[in-house]
Amino acid sequence: MRVLLGSQPIDQIRPTTTDTLHLSRFAWVDTVRAYAGSIGLHGAQTNYTRFFNTGSAPISYNVSASPKTRLEPYEWDFPFVGPLPYKGFFTRDLALAEAEALRTQGFDAIARSVAAYSTLGYLPDPLLSTMLDDGEARLADLLLHELTHATIFAEGQIDYNESTATFVGRKGALILMKRRYGDESPEVRSIGEGHDEALQFNQFMAVFLDELDSLYSRNLDLDHLLPLRQGLLHTAQDRYRGDPLFGSRYDGFLQWEHVNNARLLSYRRYHRDLHLFDQVYLAQEKNLPACVEVFTECAQESEPFACLEVAGHSTAHSQGPAAAQ
Repeated sequence: MRVLLGSQPIDQIRPTTTDTLHLSRFAWVDTVRAYAGSIGLHGAQTNYTRFFNTGSAPISYNVSASPKTRLEPYEWDFPFVGPLPYKGFFTRDLALAEAEALRTQGFDAIARSVAAYSTLGYLPDPLLSTMLDDGEARLADLLLHELTHATIFAEGQIDYNESTATFVGRKGALILMKRRYGDESPEVRSIGEGHDEALQFNQFMAVFLDELDSLYSRNLDLDHLLPLRQGLLHTAQDRYRGDPLFGSRYDGFLQWEHVNNARLLSYRRYHRDLHLFDQVYLAQEKNLPACVEVFTECAQESEPFACLEVAGHSTAHSQGPAAAQ
């Protein structure tokens, strides 16, 4: 509420600012919002019409945790939305204290800054000053990601919600950049290469997570388990070093000193089974509005990822020419 009350209408800021970066980003946000509405995302008319200056600091921080013995999120219960695998804080020190308290209780835990957040359509979300530091593709991805949250919500299926938003954000941003710069432009080629590397790393991490799941299924005591999971990490890091397909953007994985289940779950939360979303995209003849309909329908199912798998082998919804989307 502090952010919303402290925000200003962007249309009031435009005539008074001389910041050319802000002006160009405001215009780009208008383009992204218009596109979001055209593909069926809710809130495009009301979200990101106001601006809040964060003073260059992150807007908030999220804490997440997991037992050391299994890939299972620690959950907090919240009114209206129910259990969530993270807890938000507006103050960094409070987030760090919460994470440390969870570690003291024996959990793996992490505290991370948040680039943006969604009120899931309950309130209009403002544009944050920290978002304007991003390039056009990243900004479009971020806005479309958050607007997807205002549109698609599967109760109790946080991995589905976040992975859906990841897919729509990335795909929509790529489409917008192609429209702006052309399919063969350096900007678009760079994005395509980044998406390819992200897919390769996603497949790599899926193998590592499966290996950890297999280890945890043995129900070993902690003294025996911790050295074995550390060995799996070192083996995975060696495998990463030996794979020539990886770009350097994921080299931070080599700096991991210990397995942290909370960190791994955070990654999986945003990247789970992304190939299923791609299959739906192809089945819908690369028509993103039709995909948004499918993703919305699957969100109502008890097993949304299973729904995606079926939808990936179905005929296209009728949503107009795919090339325009």
